[in-house]
Order: sequence, then structure tokens, then C-alpha cells
Amino acid sequence: MINRENLEETILTLIHGDFSGIQNFITNITSKLAAKSLKGRSLGLVFMQRFIAEHILKNLNLDLQNLIYAGGGHFYILAYPGVEEKIAEIKKDINKEFLEHFGLDLYLAIGITPITLGDFLENKIGEVFRKSSEDISKEKSKKFKDIDYSLLFEPKGTGGRVEVCEICGKEGNLTSYEGHKLCEDCDSFVKLAEYIKEAQQKGFFNVKDVKEMLPILKNIETLVEEYAITFQNNSEKLLPVFQIPTGFPLDGEGRILSFDELGIKAEERTGTNKLGIFKADVDNLGQIITGGLSSFGTTFARISALSRQMSMFFEGYINNLTQNDERFKDNIYLIYSGGDDTFAIGSWDRIIEYAQRVYEDFREFTAKNPNITMSASVVITAPHSSVRRILRESENKLEQAKDFTFNRFNHTKNAINIFGETLMWDVKDFENEFGHAIKLSQEINENILKRSSNDKIEGRSQLQKIKEIILKAYENFLEEKPNTPEIVSSLWRLRYFWMRNFIDEEEWQFINDPETKNGSVRFYQKINSILEKEIFNMDNYNKLSSPRLGEILTALRISELQTREKKNKEE
Repeated sequence: MINRENLEETILTLIHGDFSGIQNFITNITSKLAAKSLKGRSLGLVFMQRFIAEHILKNLNLDLQNLIYAGGGHFYILAYPGVEEKIAEIKKDINKEFLEHFGLDLYLAIGITPITLGDFLENKIGEVFRKSSEDISKEKSKKFKDIDYSLLFEPKGTGGRVEVCEICGKEGNLTSYEGHKLCEDCDSFVKLAEYIKEAQQKGFFNVKDVKEMLPILKNIETLVEEYAITFQNNSEKLLPVFQIPTGFPLDGEGRILSFDELGIKAEERTGTNKLGIFKADVDNLGQIITGGLSSFGTTFARISALSRQMSMFFEGYINNLTQNDERFKDNIYLIYSGGDDTFAIGSWDRIIEYAQRVYEDFREFTAKNPNITMSASVVITAPHSSVRRILRESENKLEQAKDFTFNRFNHTKNAINIFGETLMWDVKDFENEFGHAIKLSQEINENILKRSSNDKIEGRSQLQKIKEIILKAYENFLEEKPNTPEIVSSLWRLRYFWMRNFIDEEEWQFINDPETKNGSVRFYQKINSILEKEIFNMDNYNKLSSPRLGEILTALRISELQTREKKNKEE
């Protein structure tokens, strides 16, 4: 018989591991060997989170079936009661290794949440995961509390004029890699990137090789020490246990391209030598797990299935897209993709296309479920920019996209920030603003730059004039000046400028004809219509932002970057 005491009895525990300080760990590098180092560190993190989860499983005599999820800097393990002492010992040993190898950059927090019979019978598994998140937050506020304080505060290194690692700045035994002096860990991460590049070409890698390559994993036990893992289902002898982010841009000789070379590739196509950084993750995934499944009954099986589906997209599909789509292959570094987020660096023009493609495919993958959306950021920067700065900026812009609210559609998140503008992705029947901005930039190139004589410089100066008109309207809009002479004048300035530069008297008679096939006229109609809606229907729009005007500005900025004088390879 089940009574109240039975319901409150702990029958299982949920172990939640959270790697804290991931951004510091990945970005604690200089521009030396930046591409390989960044890729190697992200790969190292993927292996650490997976192998450490397996290490815990092995020490608790559990199997892979007990690993509910591992990805995105987290892992969840379903275990028996009474594991607290063993987990505390494992966590202490791992964090001592982290401190020795990476200083204060990386820390493993582990929370243990009891699960009662009542949690199962009363459908409270979602509450268990919520409680687990609260426990891990408390744990992260007391980092390294189990470590001897002398290890934390004792002087490090010798000081003075000594050689330091050219990537992370650490003193110690240095080795030489391609003429650069590197510490043991940075050397291992750079070589890991090279190893996985070769494994990508072969179709598999061996776990034993990876563990021997990374010093941080020397004492970590995995469930199967010798298995190899396939990237493609092309061998019955190899075991596809989990995916890792590959996607290396290579030259014709199979050499990994640097960020400088990716910028040059963009310059050959567009005339602009810049990189693009794309960062995205799923909105409200924690709420979906803890509350979104509750109407069906939140169970470990359903949570595990949802996690596997997310991993299938981020760890499987995005890998495949990056490696096999001709636009992205050899133009984009897939730095990280797993769990519910992705992070890529590449030629700036390809990154913009990549962002749109990833979002569209994600929406198809989720059957366009309105409650499962994605927010993202795209940052355009010079190839020599500080890695730490651009990654921090990318993260900040992603947060701006996630903070986005558009009152007209009661719309939050599900947005992308580019050039500092936050644009909506699909909302009800409202057109995808980011996709529309890309199409607008193509129309600008066709109907303005090609139209404005044969002088590209003149065409680009006209782009600047149009941007000036739109920007003035945008600034007035943000200052909340509806129907004032300042903002209404934008319509007349645009009409005057268009008639002077793009439309002759014969074409002007079609200016109000919605069926006209004249490209320049149709493009004017489109921009004019957007301005009219913004100016005269202002009360229907969010007072804090004007996405439609931001959409035009984004299109103009893309067009500017696409149409600089191209540099030939020979030069």
C-alpha cells in the first residue's frame, strides 16, 4: 500500500553538472593561431563535458542509459540515492585539475536533487528539474569552496623576464608549434583541432587518441576506452556514440584556413575584407523542459527524447550543413554546436546567409511550433579583431535579441541582432524581417547600383544618401515625433531624390501603379510604403523600436559591404 511516507521516500537522485566560465575558457586567447586555438578549445570542452559525465557514470557503476543529456555545458544523470559523498570527491578532484590547467576560468558545479516516489506519481518531474536548476545556481555562487585556499591564493609563476605561452600567457614548460611558443594545454588544443580535421576526412576518431592528447583528461575514465566514433554512417565496425562540431574551412591542399584567409575570400567576392560571427540558441528551453511538457506528463523519457532531438539538429544537422553546402563549406568555421546553441565564424557574406538558413531549417525541424524559437546575433568585424572582444560583443548582441519585445504582435525573443538592429524572425503572418532585409539588399544592388550609370562610386554615394534619409526618419521615430514636419519631410526628400537620380519623367507616370514591372519604381514604392506605414500608423508600433525602418537600414548596410571594389586574387 502507498502511504504518505512512501510518497516522500527518495528513490532516485538527479545529478546535474554545469560547466561554469565557458566563455572565459574559450576566449582566453590572443590572436596568435586564433582560429585553431578557438576551435581546439571548443572541441576540448565538448570532450570534457562528455567524458567527465562518463567518468561519473563509471565510478557509480552506471551505464549510458542513465545519461539523460550531455551538451551545451551541462549534463544530467539519473542515479540511485546516497551518491553525495562520491560525487563530492569526484567534483573536488576535477576542479583541482581545472585550477591547475586553466586557473579560475573553468569550474564544474554539480547539484544533486532527490527524486521521490511522489514526484513520479504526482507528475512533478518538471519540478525536479526546476529545483535542480536552483540548486546548481547556489552551487555556482560558491566556486572552489572545496579547494584548499592556499592553492587559490599562492603566487603563480616566477615573474620577471620569462617566456610565456603566446596564446594564453601562462608560464611554464613551452613547446614549439609552427614557430609559436605554447604551453602544454594550448599546444594540445591546437593539435586537437588538427586531429579532428583529419578525423573528419577519414570519417572517425578514436577516444583513446583524444584522451592521450589532452592532459586534462589523463585521469578521466570513460565507459568504453577504445571505441571509435563515426561522423557518417559508413561503417558497421565503428560506434556512433555522439557527434562533435567539425566544419573546418580548408584550402585546396587540405590545410585549415586562418581568419585572415576567410576575410580575403569574402573580399574576393564582395570587396569587403571582414569576418562574420554567428551565435544562436533556443529560446526558453528550460521552461519548455520544466513546464512545456507538463500537459502531456513530464517524464524522464520525454525530456531525454526532447534533448536528443535538439542534439540531432545542433550536433548532427548543422555539422552536415556546414560541411556539405557549397556556400558554407570552406567558408565557415563551426566553432561549437551542441545542446541548444551554435557558434560559427566565417567570411562575413556567407555568415549572413548561414544565419538565415540555420533559422529556416530549425523552424522546419520544429514543425514551426510557435513555442520553440531561436534568437541570434551576427557581428561583422575585421579579421584581426580581438577574439575576446568580438565574442563578448556577440554574446551581448544575442542578449539584446533575447530581450527584444515588439508590442504590436505581443512578440518577445525569436529575433536576430545585426549591425546593432534587432529584427524579428517569423511572427504569425508577418514577414521574416531578417530574410526580407537580405532580399532588399539584393534589390538595392539591382535597382540602384546598376541603375546609377556605370560609375560604382556614384552608386555608392547614392546609397549613402538614401541611408541618410531613412536614418533621419528612424531617429525622429525613436524620439516619438509622429506626423511632425521633421518626419513627414522624409517622404518628400525620398521622392525628390528618387526622381532626380533613378526615375525619368516617362517612368514617373507609373509611380502609383501597383502592377508596374519597372524595378526602380517598384523598389521606390516598397521603401515609400514602409515609410508611410511607420509615419502615419505610429501608434500601432512599439515606441522603443521601428523594425521596418531597421530592416531597410540593415539592407542598405549589407549592400554597402557587398559592393565595394573587389580585389582580384592576382593582386
